[in-house]
Amino acid sequence: MLQPLKRATRAYAALLAWLTITCILGSGCTSDGRPQAESKSIPSISRFGGIEVGYSTQEDLAKRWGEGRVITGGHPNSGRVWRILGTGWVLHTDSFEYSARGLVVDTLTVSEDLELERNAPDARLRAKEMNWMDEIFLGMPQPKIIEILTRKGLAPVVSTEDCGVQAFGFYPIVGGQMRKWTGVCKFRNGVLSGVTLSASE
Repeated sequence: MLQPLKRATRAYAALLAWLTITCILGSGCTSDGRPQAESKSIPSISRFGGIEVGYSTQEDLAKRWGEGRVITGGHPNSGRVWRILGTGWVLHTDSFEYSARGLVVDTLTVSEDLELERNAPDARLRAKEMNWMDEIFLGMPQPKIIEILTRKGLAPVVSTEDCGVQAFGFYPIVGGQMRKWTGVCKFRNGVLSGVTLSASE
């Protein structure tokens, strides 16, 4: 009578150990089964219009901005396009890498692009909500942008037509990590006419 009970106890203990290891390694849990805090460090230059390039997924963007027009990007149908209501501006995002949360948006461009604007839906956010790091807006004078970037300790590299910044962080993706974020501002007649943000390994 005791042998079947011992075998059942050992089998249960082995199953419990396997489930614990699987949870820790594969599902992001602690040793007692509680969800583990997500390990990430996303720099501020990733933020635009309430999302974070290099962290937010296509699903995150759809929830915040509405469904964009699907176009070809790094993967078939991985690109999305929206118009910004009341302006001539267009938002264009692309996604290539996957994380545990889904397909990660690794490139965002906002600019005037008549070709991309065709048949694109309007984003839910208003123009004033489409800003970079909560402070930089399209149409802002170049000296003001340089002042903001410098105040944030980003050391912009400046020319007459553009300026660029970069920052480092980390976010796990399938097969590696996002580590480097870049931001490029384009100027026309001394004011901001476009922004491109990207994240890469």
